[in-house]
Amino acid sequence: LQWWAKSAKQDNPDAIGNMAMCYQLGRGTEKDSAMAMKLYEVAIKKGSTGIIPQHETIVRNTKSVFSSLLLRDCYMKGIGVKKDSKQAANYQQIAAEGGHVDSQFTIGLNCLNKNEAEKAAAWFKKAADQGHIGATYYYGYLLLNGMGIAQNKTKAIQYLHKAAKKGFPTADYQLGIAYKDGNGVEKDNKKAFDYFKKAAYHGNADAKWHLGNM
Repeated sequence: LQWWAKSAKQDNPDAIGNMAMCYQLGRGTEKDSAMAMKLYEVAIKKGSTGIIPQHETIVRNTKSVFSSLLLRDCYMKGIGVKKDSKQAANYQQIAAEGGHVDSQFTIGLNCLNKNEAEKAAAWFKKAADQGHIGATYYYGYLLLNGMGIAQNKTKAIQYLHKAAKKGFPTADYQLGIAYKDGNGVEKDNKKAFDYFKKAAYHGNADAKWHLGNM
């Protein structure tokens, strides 16, 4: 790692790529996937042509989440390859299937935006099970409204409470609506007021409107 670092300072792209490998695998240093990703991208930009084919092979053989995310970024940003949104989406799908929580959430959002609520619910559930706050909120929201999944208001409120406790303001707002209307919970204006207040303090305009009315 020390010798490769000396070579990297002289702009040797292969040395930078080898340093990335050290950070990825924890060889000669502690593992640091963020640093590894950054160094791989620098190496590719500087002309290390073997990195992309190497990681494509790794993904084919092992479905590596790290390699999938590296290739996703390369195709998304046009690093060492032409920009290709379909290829980027393909590698993100592989990472999500491998358990990468942010990819699961992103795919869930994409599905929701394409009106594919059933697929969105499945991906949000996977990410929520790993503790992703946004996914926890969206899965609760879909449950509450029966979008892409059988409506279950009691369970929905539980997910919204989890998201609210972790600091997701939109969950506070939805809980305010639920308590105001008695939707999935017993109607309680005091609790509605409190949840609207929390959401309003975090900038939720709709919560401010309801708070003003109350």
